Amino acid sequence: MSGPRRVKPVDAVNRMTARWIGSRTDDESSIFCAPSAWPLLALLAHAADGPGRKELEHAVGLPAADARTAALEILTSLREMTAIRSALGVWATEQCLLDPMWISGLPLGTVGRLAGDPALDAPVLDEWVRQHTGGLIEKMPVEVDDETLLVLAAAMSVRTTWIRPFTDFGPSRGPGDGVWRDRRYSTLSRVSGVMDRVNVAPTNHGEITCLEILGDAGITVHLVIGEQGRSSRHVLEGGLLARSGYGRNGSQLRVGETAPGLLVEQVPDDEPHDRLLIQMPRFSIDAEHDLLKYPEVFGLDTVTDTSRGHFPGIGPQPSAISQAKQSAAAHFTAKGFEAAAVTAVARAAGGMPPTPPRRVKQISVLLDRPFGFFASHRSSGLILAAGWVAEPEPYQPTAEELELSAWLLRPPMVPAH
Repeated sequence: MSGPRRVKPVDAVNRMTARWIGSRTDDESSIFCAPSAWPLLALLAHAADGPGRKELEHAVGLPAADARTAALEILTSLREMTAIRSALGVWATEQCLLDPMWISGLPLGTVGRLAGDPALDAPVLDEWVRQHTGGLIEKMPVEVDDETLLVLAAAMSVRTTWIRPFTDFGPSRGPGDGVWRDRRYSTLSRVSGVMDRVNVAPTNHGEITCLEILGDAGITVHLVIGEQGRSSRHVLEGGLLARSGYGRNGSQLRVGETAPGLLVEQVPDDEPHDRLLIQMPRFSIDAEHDLLKYPEVFGLDTVTDTSRGHFPGIGPQPSAISQAKQSAAAHFTAKGFEAAAVTAVARAAGGMPPTPPRRVKQISVLLDRPFGFFASHRSSGLILAAGWVAEPEPYQPTAEELELSAWLLRPPMVPAH
């Protein structure tokens, strides 16, 4: 009789993403990156004992005895992805002795020294963050003070260029019927002949429309929009299903059908091919997460109890978790997508032309109200980042537009007599 099937580390990380989505209680813009948090928690799970070990084991989704190996596997996989920049950092004071067995096997350059003086330590940690996120994030999310013995941090950034770029469409046009209809925001537009880059999936929370945007270096971004009035949690949960290809793709949709943000119609055109028309906003998102507020997701409940130590595998000095935070950012533009996250744990004591002769099938997708997104690695299936866009990026006129506007508004010249 065979034993239980081993959970793959990629699947365990994606399950943490799903639980993080399930913990959402608001519909504000946000981005969260489980691959930045999961390896740290896995390393802590392997080093922990008692009830804290069980809680971390549940959060990681793997036996604690296997968690360290799995964490190093995920970190290695991230380093091998050409679109990803990632790093692990461990800094300890002289008083915090680290177990050589726990340090062994960590990537070279991982372990550093804390001076014990925040004025000296903070700039060093912040520079590490900037270096390993390409400047997308400026500061270490946890604060160091005189009592900080150890800081563990994982940084990750992803950058991809669209295989088929969008066009900057300028300010939003037309009234529309979405909640952003009265906003003036920066829009992107793209026409594609690949109809199956969109699919419509029925879920427990209504229909989900899912757009697949391909980037280079093996990165895909899925944009998901649900029915009017659905919460971000429900749309993102449905999006996890829709991004897997479940449902009907664009070539299976019939003229006259509608779905969230989607309309299928027949339109006149000189070109003989069907087309997928996308209009959406640019977006930029920054988010801060306190992981201690979600013990059911991250398993950081018992280990915050300072009355006893919880991590004998790290070193002999009894210690507890005092802070666990993530800073994340994402930018979606006409040319590509970039996102970054830093997760850190501290231990202490985003006129009409003539009618053409042909009529073609056109699928129009208009994202003019809040929607979600997932950025993933195509070959491994690892979800690198997930988030919710509650607000579009405000439109910023170009220098040429400002100059033209000033010219149009200038006072009329009075002829000389």
